[in-house]
Amino acid sequence: MQQHAATRAAYRPFKAWACLCLCMGLLAAPSLILAQEAVAPTDVYMAVKKLSGDIERLRVHMGAPAANRLQISVENAAPHDVYFQARNLYLKLDQLAFEHLRLLEEPPPIAEGVKQPADVLAVVRRSDHLAQQLLNAYGLPPAGGREALSAIDRTPSEVFGEIQALGRQLNLMLDRPQGPSETLMALTQAVGYAANLLGAFPRQAKIPVEPPLAPGKTPADVFEAMLGCLDRLATIYHHLGFSSVQLSADVSDPLELLPSDAADLAALIVARLDYLQEQLPNIEEPLPPVYPGRAFPSHVYRRVGLLKTQLDDLVSLYSVEGITAK
Repeated sequence: MQQHAATRAAYRPFKAWACLCLCMGLLAAPSLILAQEAVAPTDVYMAVKKLSGDIERLRVHMGAPAANRLQISVENAAPHDVYFQARNLYLKLDQLAFEHLRLLEEPPPIAEGVKQPADVLAVVRRSDHLAQQLLNAYGLPPAGGREALSAIDRTPSEVFGEIQALGRQLNLMLDRPQGPSETLMALTQAVGYAANLLGAFPRQAKIPVEPPLAPGKTPADVFEAMLGCLDRLATIYHHLGFSSVQLSADVSDPLELLPSDAADLAALIVARLDYLQEQLPNIEEPLPPVYPGRAFPSHVYRRVGLLKTQLDDLVSLYSVEGITAK
């Protein structure tokens, strides 16, 4: 992960060899390889619940506080949305494994095309692999078998909620939790996606001027502003005839929000933009963001303002009859 770049620099000569060995191990581990069979959201849900039990066992062993569940409602989520939440969950677990075991593992590359439940399950299994190594390091047995949920059909929205809750718990177990810097990275990636989408229109400015910094913003301010980005994306999806995720959150008590909640919401924004990019032709992938160093919520709020301007331009472009991407 880029946020530990300074700490990991000393390990770089070893890292390539370690990652090669890891990849060979993954190829040899049947539990991490998906069979060529259909994977349903219920399969992913059960895998996430199993992972949650292992993380809870670790939490109790560490004496870490239990996270409250954020009052958030998600409807009409697609596996594509769940995939990016699962990937952000993996990054948190990778951080935990690095802090405790100095494990060196590259994050899984983003799957190509529109993400399916099998893609989500592959990332969850990567996370489970890390969790098992943490349990083994502390002599803890796995939490046990799966819950008897196979007869209950689960939706991607339910999987999304379970991953979001588990990620919230993991963040409280980290020495260095996800915060404004990670959110700023994700939003920078979102700006790159939006710039590429704008670039599909002739003579259209891709990246407008960023608004001035407004000191004193809080994670709640950032979270609320990012909900505005999702509203704009829903409008774009409507103009294009695509179905879009619907998310609502109770942020009446700002103290209930954690900085990592904004990072999770940023991952959803990236997912929505990535899905657009997969649906429209001749759009290139944005460059991966770099770790920005120390950041405050005000820096994130400013980047949200830039993204909102881009999304407003896209709303206008896609709402004009006869104008489509190349």
